[in-house]
Amino acid sequence: MSLKHAILATLSRKPQSGYEIAKSIEGGIGFFWKASHQQIYKELGTLEALGYLVHKDVEQDDAPAKKVYRLAKSGLKELSRWIVEDTSSALIRDPFLIKIFVGHLVDPKEILEALGQYRQKRVATLERFEAIQRQYFAKPKDLPLEMKFQNLVVKRGISHARNWLEWADEVEEFLESLPTPPS
Repeated sequence: MSLKHAILATLSRKPQSGYEIAKSIEGGIGFFWKASHQQIYKELGTLEALGYLVHKDVEQDDAPAKKVYRLAKSGLKELSRWIVEDTSSALIRDPFLIKIFVGHLVDPKEILEALGQYRQKRVATLERFEAIQRQYFAKPKDLPLEMKFQNLVVKRGISHARNWLEWADEVEEFLESLPTPPS
């Protein structure tokens, strides 16, 4: 996935300002794709130059006018093309895995401490996904088609977080079985 497609996907739902796009990405796609506000604004300029989106200036009472972007027909066409294109499997980019890979170099207690901190973040992520599912997808059969697809992504996020926590249990059990190195 590229930032281009993350932005096009976000705008496929409704027109938004750059700030709103950044917040939408953080609160939704951001579980799977990260981008800074600076990257988003730069990409918006590129996408507009390509004709994939257009903007209109919207006056605000207490602030300067903001640009509200919407998907152009060519942007929808690009997004549709990308959806059906072959997507190679994403690599797992988790710095904690590298720490485990070379974990033999430090006292297992240090890795256990890091694992505990990392576990807290994963539990928080799982709780957020479960809260989203309860709030928006409680009755999946009654949902409009768009939300049924979004629910599939939330379910994957829940599964991924649970799977990581199961793996963390295995790592913790292994680390606790190791002898404490001499001082």
